[in-house]
Amino acid sequence: MFDAARTGNANLVVMGWGDQRPWSVGRAERPLRELARDLPCDFLVLKDRGFDPERVLVPTAGGPDSDLSAEIAAILRDELDADVTLLHVIENEEQRAEGERFLGEWADGHALGDARQVVDASGDIEDAIAERATEATMVVIGATERGLLRRLVIGSLVLDVVEEVESSVLLAERPTERSLFERLFSGGSGR
Repeated sequence: MFDAARTGNANLVVMGWGDQRPWSVGRAERPLRELARDLPCDFLVLKDRGFDPERVLVPTAGGPDSDLSAEIAAILRDELDADVTLLHVIENEEQRAEGERFLGEWADGHALGDARQVVDASGDIEDAIAERATEATMVVIGATERGLLRRLVIGSLVLDVVEEVESSVLLAERPTERSLFERLFSGGSGR
């Protein structure tokens, strides 16, 4: 898969995500774990629970993976008339003005200024996503800095909310540039 993406100069790979992970069986786990740390292009992984992009939830804290989520949400809005809601979680009410400013600027910077914007002051990202996902038919969520695909491969995806929501979930990850130092001394930790 990675070789085909590199050889074909792919911009995007889309994969399904089911309960079985054939890539983690036997000896393939370690090489794929290493490959998943060096993605050749953007990756989308779909947990399909009935494709319905009518109401799309996009949680964001910024960053390249959230940028990819925004691009996907804009395409779903433009091509399939999806109603997009953006979610930004803050620690407490004292941060509300800052959170609203961030989300408004982020939305405008990603051509999603027309999306509904929700700032949640609970400080609990997973609960906030789960609560808003009850109103969504699809959740488009960016990976975290440890790497989505690598965590799927080794079975350590910690966002339990991805498994608990009833809507389809599309996880997005952009390749990151790692320095030579990071490549040599990361020690398999994924960081």
